[in-house]
Amino acid sequence: EGLKGHAAGSVRVDDPFHALLFTTDLKLNGIDLSGLAQVAGLSTITPTGQIQGSLHATWRGPGKDFNGEGHLKVLPGPDHIDRQTSSTAVLPISGDLNFSANDTSLLFHNTQLQLKQSRLKLEGNISPGGDSRVGLEFHSENLGEFAFLIPDLRGEASFEGSIHGNRQAPRLEG
Repeated sequence: EGLKGHAAGSVRVDDPFHALLFTTDLKLNGIDLSGLAQVAGLSTITPTGQIQGSLHATWRGPGKDFNGEGHLKVLPGPDHIDRQTSSTAVLPISGDLNFSANDTSLLFHNTQLQLKQSRLKLEGNISPGGDSRVGLEFHSENLGEFAFLIPDLRGEASFEGSIHGNRQAPRLEG
């Protein structure tokens, strides 16, 4: 209820010889990104936008053999948050988030997110326990949108390249 919008779909639990298999298919429409951020415990920023799309996942027991995918679109939300009284940075987000995941990796494809004057495109694989490679393009006409991360950040920036390697020794090229 607090997330506005709605989610509809199915959750199925199969018990072939006590190895529970969970399957879920969900369609999301108009889910409020700022409400979702509150549920997730995000307290430094308030993202705004509405999520629509689909999520599909299967897994066994407590998260084993996970396999899933998502195709989400973030639409600009109504500007109902008062920026003057908000105690956090308000970030209007839009874009497309397309991903697939399994036990060992998260693969982004045709993913792009945009703030008012900044955009990020991602394509590639993130593996928490192994090597990752993510191609990215970042362009900002106003780095002040990220002042919640680095106070007094100003100017413009562009980067095209990749981040690759493992979590302990990532490399940035571009």
